[in-house]
Amino acid sequence: MVVDAISGGKLRGGRHGLPRDVVRDNQRRRIVAGVVHAVGELGYERTTVESVIARAQVSRRTFYEHFRNKEEAFLAAYDHVMDGLVRRAVEACGSGGFGAGLSAFLEGLAAEPHAA
Repeated sequence: MVVDAISGGKLRGGRHGLPRDVVRDNQRRRIVAGVVHAVGELGYERTTVESVIARAQVSRRTFYEHFRNKEEAFLAAYDHVMDGLVRRAVEACGSGGFGAGLSAFLEGLAAEPHAA
């Protein structure tokens, strides 16, 4: 699934010996997944940074280390979801033509209604 694959799960707190870039990548993926889930549940207007960080299980400070605001985080989430759907459609087009690609795109949306 496009969204669930990005979240990666929360790393355990404290000293874990992981490189900082691994931790930051995990945080960013969780924030993006949090945006998708929050917007899917609440709609864009009702989604707040607070609702995103609750779903992503990150601090407000961590959110702002990655994104300037809700809109920037939303655009990153939108880009991620669309990249996954388009990649899926292109792969299907390669083996089954345009109809197969369109079906794959729509099936991807149907499989993840919160991302739609």
